[in-house]
Amino acid sequence: MKKYFLNKNNIKRILLTGLKYGAIVGLVTIAFRYILMLMTDRIQGNILVLILAGLILIGGQYYAFKFFNEKHKNQQLKFLPTLVVGLIFSLCLGSMAGLAHFIEATYIDPEWSIKSLEYAKETWLQSNYSETAISNQVEWTSTFQTPSLWAFEIMKFLVVLSFAMALMVISFMKVLEETSLIGQLAVKQRI
Repeated sequence: MKKYFLNKNNIKRILLTGLKYGAIVGLVTIAFRYILMLMTDRIQGNILVLILAGLILIGGQYYAFKFFNEKHKNQQLKFLPTLVVGLIFSLCLGSMAGLAHFIEATYIDPEWSIKSLEYAKETWLQSNYSETAISNQVEWTSTFQTPSLWAFEIMKFLVVLSFAMALMVISFMKVLEETSLIGQLAVKQRI
């Protein structure tokens, strides 16, 4: 594996595949988010965005990993290099989402912090929080309601989530590969 990572062409393919597919999935997810948020209310839109973003993420990772491993001998999945592609994919996706949130909260909707704090107050009131508890929550929450801090938190969350999903997708692909190899060996033995 050391020889694999010392080859400049392999490193270039890892970087380009991760960045290319991460950027594509990031742009598609951001576009779907804004389209759905225009057509639905806040809660329904957020739920639909989460479902579609998850499907786009899984599909994008699957095709990125499949594309990356097509050049390998017998199109076999190389686990560690594919995991590095997944990490780069995740970093690209998380950075794009954080940047999109920062731009939205700073330039497109500068009152985002106030709106999200009001939404949180409404939620706490519906949950029967006391006035003292709500004022404590508002004081505590208002320190974290800056667009740059939220953008960083969104980026961290999506990098970790995307990398965990990449690990699951790669594992699933490896299991499929192994079961198909076992099936092929069984067929060869019968002949």
